[in-house]
Amino acid sequence: RPVVGKVKTVSVKREGKRWYVILTAEQTQPEPLLATGSVLGIDMGIAHFLADSNGEFVSNPRHGRKASAKLEAAQRALARFPRVRRDKRTANHQRAVQRVADLHRRVRRQRLDHAHKTACDLVRQHDFIAHEDL
Repeated sequence: RPVVGKVKTVSVKREGKRWYVILTAEQTQPEPLLATGSVLGIDMGIAHFLADSNGEFVSNPRHGRKASAKLEAAQRALARFPRVRRDKRTANHQRAVQRVADLHRRVRRQRLDHAHKTACDLVRQHDFIAHEDL
């Protein structure tokens, strides 16, 4: 996608076999959000993703549990390969490793996406947000 603003730094990152380019760009000051006059306190939880001071809960989507069946199958397939020296690993073993890594990466991205969307909604709806000291 096109880069908005002047690029200040460029970083290259590798995760497994995937490479990413991270650009930091200088932009003009964005327009502030309209004042809502709303104050909110949030408490992060385990049973629920978060609970707020209005008595509402944001449910925890449990992406890991939803992907557990596929992940178990992929890890069982990986466990079938005998432990051998690093230079003797087969292409099938490498594919099995990549499959497990892809499933873990997908769950991680889903969790980050849910957290980002929830935080973005809260910031747009409230002027002041207080949270517990984690």
